Amino acid sequence: MTITPDDVKQITDLEVEGQLVFEGFNNNMAWTDLYALLEETLGWGKDETEMEFKLVGGYDPNEPHKPKNPLKKLMLKNLRKKFKGTFKREKEGEVIDEITFKRTATSYLLYSLGTVFFPDNSGNRVNVHYLQLLKNLDNIKNYSWATATLAYLLDSLRKASRVGATEIAGNVAILMAWVYHHFPSLEPPTNWEPHDYVPTGKKFMFTGRQQRFKDNKLIRMREKIDAFTVEDFIFDPYVRIHNGVDARRFTETAGYNGPLYHPTCYVMTNPRRILRQIGHIQVRAIKENFKLSKEGSETKGPTIVLNYRPTPTVDAWNNRHEERYQLAVGEAIPCINTKEAAADYMTWYTYFGHPYVINNDLEAQQTILKAVAQMKEVHETKEKTGLFGLSWKKLYFISKERGQALANNMISCIRSNDVIKAPQQKILQEQIRNLHNPNMEEFYEGLVMEERGSKRSRNSLGGVISSRRQPSPGSEETNDEEEEGGGP
Repeated sequence: MTITPDDVKQITDLEVEGQLVFEGFNNNMAWTDLYALLEETLGWGKDETEMEFKLVGGYDPNEPHKPKNPLKKLMLKNLRKKFKGTFKREKEGEVIDEITFKRTATSYLLYSLGTVFFPDNSGNRVNVHYLQLLKNLDNIKNYSWATATLAYLLDSLRKASRVGATEIAGNVAILMAWVYHHFPSLEPPTNWEPHDYVPTGKKFMFTGRQQRFKDNKLIRMREKIDAFTVEDFIFDPYVRIHNGVDARRFTETAGYNGPLYHPTCYVMTNPRRILRQIGHIQVRAIKENFKLSKEGSETKGPTIVLNYRPTPTVDAWNNRHEERYQLAVGEAIPCINTKEAAADYMTWYTYFGHPYVINNDLEAQQTILKAVAQMKEVHETKEKTGLFGLSWKKLYFISKERGQALANNMISCIRSNDVIKAPQQKILQEQIRNLHNPNMEEFYEGLVMEERGSKRSRNSLGGVISSRRQPSPGSEETNDEEEEGGGP
């Protein structure tokens, strides 16, 4: 079983048929071309766009001397901040001109691409190249958004299947809805709203905070899944009987065998592997339009590389209705509540497949143990070395010593009524920020390492504090000229 374009259509009502978002998409545009793209779609000048790219890369305007590499992405919160409030302004009577309207609509759609259709692991960034898909607002409806969203999710799940992966990108809500539709016993103890909705995803309205699974609960869930029988599945949860007739209709893509594309990659779909999901008896999947080749494929590294022959191209999708890319009528036997699979299917499948979540295969276990050992070694190395190649213990004592010295000198300055001028305040800020950095020793030269009581230090805070002379008792207070170094 797997999530199909038909599932996404039923759950979200996104369009299956249409143009590929992959075709003509460039995910490595030149900086100059990106500046022009953002000016055309969002109305941003080069300086504004350049600053947004720097902010995504970690640039801090308060620390301009610390350069960061810009990224070809936008911060979602900044995008929202720049264009929010349009509805309120319009409601208050402000006339929104057509250009502002289009730019606001474009920003909203880009925000949606980064949060709903193609969310990455960061959770707060969006690939700026997606604006290519939004240059012509009238053409947006012509894309196959269901297959693009599905391809991105499946590609993300493929990456998340690697040992050591800890996050899943993509529209996880679709995955959750699909699981709850097909495996009702896995539904969490939540009161769903009554529904007869199309799309079916509207059913899943969370009304409170959901309990997160702990490790032991996750193990029990895996064991539960491995114990499933055919009675625990609902192969087609979208069946609708009206007046004794099944009104359920599959999309024309249900029989398509070929690549499904998102903007930067593709996944392969073959209906012969999921016949029971489309109302037919499951038989051995012999025929494949694109055969996976061991040569050139890599599945044991940190990433998966799959080599299909012939090499998939967008022509397969563009000609998907042709017989060569479709499941032939004679290949499938309708399942009318008789049996779920051919007699020899499970024997054939278990010979090469992995029908269980808990993989007890010897080779898999060795790979897992090796990966766990590597992760443990990395973790222990980090704990031992910390930052700057020093142990955490060493860094702790460096920070503690410098922090104590700064505190002692601040107390000395306060007692002697010393004044910290603006330039010296910045140096003090740097001293505080770099307490742990052994490479910034010059910032702490001359610090008083022990508290000096009420006596004024001539070299307080590393010789960067200006002083104000303490008036003698009974004398009229006079101000001396401020000078660096704390000298009288």
